[in-house]
Amino acid sequence: MGKKLSGKDLLDLAAERSRILPEYVDTEGHLQKINPETRVKILNAMGLPTGSARSLRGALERDEYAFWSQLSDPVLVVRTGNIPKYIHFRIPIDDLVTDFKGLRLKITIENEAGGTSCFRYDHNELVLIEKKALRTKTFGCFGAPFPADLPLGYYTFQITATAGQKKKDQAVRVIVCPERTYLPPALQGDRRLAGIWVPLYAIRSDRNWGIGDFADLKRFALWASRELKVAFIGINPLHSLFNRSPYNISPYLPASRLYRNFIYLDIFGLADFKTSKKAEKFLSERENRQLVLKLRALKEVDYEKVAALKGKVLRLIFEDFIEENWSESGPVTERAAELEGYIKREGRFLDDYATFMTLEREWHLRDHRIWTWKDWPQQYHDPESEAVEAFKKKHWKDVLFHKYLQWQIDEQLRELNLYLEHIGIPLGLYHDLAMADDLYGADYWANQDLFVSGIDVGAPPDDFSPKGQNWGFPPPDLERMREDGYRFFIHELKRNCCFGGCLRIDHIMRLFHQFWIPHGMDPKDGAYVATPHEELMGILALESVRNKVLIVGEDLGTVQPFIRKSLEGNGVFSYRLIYFEKDSENEFLPPSVYPSFALASITTHDLPTLCGFWQGLDIEERRRLRLFPDDESFLRAVRDREQDKRKLLKALIENRLMPPHSSSNVRDYPELTEELQDAFIGFLAMCRSKLIMLNQEDLFRDHRQQNMPGTTWERKNWVARMRFNIEDLFESLEVAQFARIYRHWILKTNRAPEAD
Repeated sequence: MGKKLSGKDLLDLAAERSRILPEYVDTEGHLQKINPETRVKILNAMGLPTGSARSLRGALERDEYAFWSQLSDPVLVVRTGNIPKYIHFRIPIDDLVTDFKGLRLKITIENEAGGTSCFRYDHNELVLIEKKALRTKTFGCFGAPFPADLPLGYYTFQITATAGQKKKDQAVRVIVCPERTYLPPALQGDRRLAGIWVPLYAIRSDRNWGIGDFADLKRFALWASRELKVAFIGINPLHSLFNRSPYNISPYLPASRLYRNFIYLDIFGLADFKTSKKAEKFLSERENRQLVLKLRALKEVDYEKVAALKGKVLRLIFEDFIEENWSESGPVTERAAELEGYIKREGRFLDDYATFMTLEREWHLRDHRIWTWKDWPQQYHDPESEAVEAFKKKHWKDVLFHKYLQWQIDEQLRELNLYLEHIGIPLGLYHDLAMADDLYGADYWANQDLFVSGIDVGAPPDDFSPKGQNWGFPPPDLERMREDGYRFFIHELKRNCCFGGCLRIDHIMRLFHQFWIPHGMDPKDGAYVATPHEELMGILALESVRNKVLIVGEDLGTVQPFIRKSLEGNGVFSYRLIYFEKDSENEFLPPSVYPSFALASITTHDLPTLCGFWQGLDIEERRRLRLFPDDESFLRAVRDREQDKRKLLKALIENRLMPPHSSSNVRDYPELTEELQDAFIGFLAMCRSKLIMLNQEDLFRDHRQQNMPGTTWERKNWVARMRFNIEDLFESLEVAQFARIYRHWILKTNRAPEAD
């Protein structure tokens, strides 16, 4: 480490190596320096001792020695347009003569299909890049010519370095990535498209069981394609949930982001349902038929009752499937072999998920006071423990059941995707990837070593949250993830990039930095910790191109200029809301200046609908829920809303979107009229952005907001069902008039998909 450093200098060095940023710019443009105590606690959480300068110095020296003792980095992410000249490796050179004649290198490259190629380098083909003396050794960092013309994909480089009589080898994961994310042909050139967003759980129909399912989504898409001329269907995250109200129904804090919620399965559409006598008998019973009708008639989704009913029927279907297709030794039919193939492809991730879901159900059945895996007996906290292995063997059918459910979900999503393509929706489904998982969910249980304990992720204070926000989940340990070749991150992207044409990534700034809050500290005392974002963005580009999925990055709020630049350079679409798009004078931006490579919308699930916004219903509700710290904050919100409405009305009139001679006095519009709705949709459609998306609530003038941030039990979130059911969409004259407005603007602004 060179000269002896003071305690403060050592802390500075440790923080720099750990990517802890010393300061950040807040929403007011002020520079905020981080609290020294915050830095110390974050370093401790990362495993660095800070009790004394001696202990910290020793830890830093050990880390440096370990780095130089490692033959190469565990992972190397490269871009096709910027392939490195050399691949680096490190090796002790004390026993070598000055010209390194005894040094040789062999690289065996294995691609994803199992094919191999071999490269050998003699000492005269290697370049000395750096020397480092540590303890009693001298290390050399050398460069070998990087193999040329590797196609996109994942590779294992088995590197073997020979220095005289000594030999070292290491496997390195090399990831070759494209320069940019995928841009669909339907959006190339000056082409623009439009979409509609609908929460899948909210879809009502005369055939579902109280929650929208994949069959309902097909029918909704057919209507939207015909009557709206949209090019994609936006939906909520489909991630796996515990389906327990009120704490475990948010699609943005799931049990797993790798796997999906069985509650959306179209049971009548399952091939195995058609041959299941047990399920048929169950559903023929009067009591169960009445329960289906009761759930269907509810004004709000009852996750627990729907999940319980669907879960019972699915278990009966699975029992018949097992009897016909499976034995303890494995599959006995071709159909069962398809399931086995799916299980093998998913590997450890699916096995961990299915094991967790089985354990979770088992322990809750034994004791209804047990709600989280941290309440289980200690021996079940480790997914690789002997107790867990024994449990899996004993409960193999239950574990297999959860794997079966995910297989069925994938099958129905695959079919749905093909159907959307068939009916002329070129971008298909617009999926949503949540920022994190429930702390007590499957992903954290199975991958505890990949997350940092003692820390929560959140956000610093801003206008919406003057005290800052603590989101209650731990940050990823990106150094551990690098050591594992980013396997978890890659699988997360693979699972969420399939079965759709677009993927929205919630809070995409997390790929660049996250705001860490040590336990016991307030959000205002947190600090940003940077990520190896170049590597993460490269992997995102690779999975985007491989799966032919356009990426939309949710970048609301304060975004550092370097993040915007990186997103643009990587071809990631920005996410812009009319409510927030203002200039330095606090005036709403005209449609002509919206960024081209962006998705524009009016609102989102966490904000008021257009009706709610115009009538100030969200402000009244926030007051009722005591979400304002004081009366002055409430009154300020009312004043700000009135000012926003005046400015928006002015913008609509200036863009000639209101009828001639319309009043410019906002008080003449106490509610959202059809003329105002038409003008807002026109404003959205006129945006320069390649993509626009209208929420179904704003299409149907529904005032209900799906989620109120800052609430869980205080308010019913994620339960509001569509104002109209599927059958109404095809038959109602009122619906036809709503559809006419959006269709008119889609056609007028040339956003309809091109006919084949």
